[in-house]
Amino acid sequence: MKEIFKFSISPAFDRESSHYAPKKAIDEAWKRWPESYEKGSSAAYLTAEVGSQEYDEVIAFLAKYGKSPRWGAYPWLREYGKFPIEGDRIIEKEDLENGEYFCFKYRRHGVVTQWNAAKIWNSVPILEGRLNKCPIGQVGANAVTVCTDAIKRLMEKEKFKGLTFRPVGFTAKQAPIGSYWQLWAESTFPPMLNKFIHEDGSEHPSGQECPHQVDDPFIPRLFRFSKAQVAKLAPQDVFLTKEAFGWNPPCQQHIIVSQRFRRWCDAQKFRFDWTPVALE
Repeated sequence: MKEIFKFSISPAFDRESSHYAPKKAIDEAWKRWPESYEKGSSAAYLTAEVGSQEYDEVIAFLAKYGKSPRWGAYPWLREYGKFPIEGDRIIEKEDLENGEYFCFKYRRHGVVTQWNAAKIWNSVPILEGRLNKCPIGQVGANAVTVCTDAIKRLMEKEKFKGLTFRPVGFTAKQAPIGSYWQLWAESTFPPMLNKFIHEDGSEHPSGQECPHQVDDPFIPRLFRFSKAQVAKLAPQDVFLTKEAFGWNPPCQQHIIVSQRFRRWCDAQKFRFDWTPVALE
């Protein structure tokens, strides 16, 4: 698993911006890292794998011009002399083969178009808007995973332990043909070890409703759990996170699945991207 740091420096109008740098800094960056130059741009785009020699060189270069890193996903507000560390987390084949449990995300918009939302009414998800032709997927940017009745029957045939389904309601103008179901689980994973924060960067107390976000600057975010606590769980293929996430209520719990469930989904060619959870 690799973490790729990304940062741009530019001759911004606001000199207090974390991305501002004098022209000589940009010229130096282009000379030292030619790949940081993009035709037609006045900025330098720096990338490096975290922990590499190049990463240390980039951090030292930025420090030379009065900037220091601020680890964490929030706040988005710029701090003078600080720059946010952000980037990509690259999941490799060996990570997938060696992982025990996984979170997942559909590669596109899933069953319902992106601008739709999911509400919860008496424990039944209510989906607003048009349906895509996809038989399984997630509702926009939400953690709600929905499937058709045919996919539900396939999963039930596999007898995945812990997997349950909740019926889905619709407020669309045209009622969908057939039944749709939300993937759910009988029990939850242990509490996360991650720090939760609000949009302003302040810490969100663990256990309270609706953590704003996991404080992780890399995408996809890595969910962390106690290895000892997870080892005490009864064998099961599908769990829910104890925590619920969301910008605003109703918040959504994420699904965590076993290696067996992941391999079966891949064999069905479901278009999921998988992220192993960290057991520490």
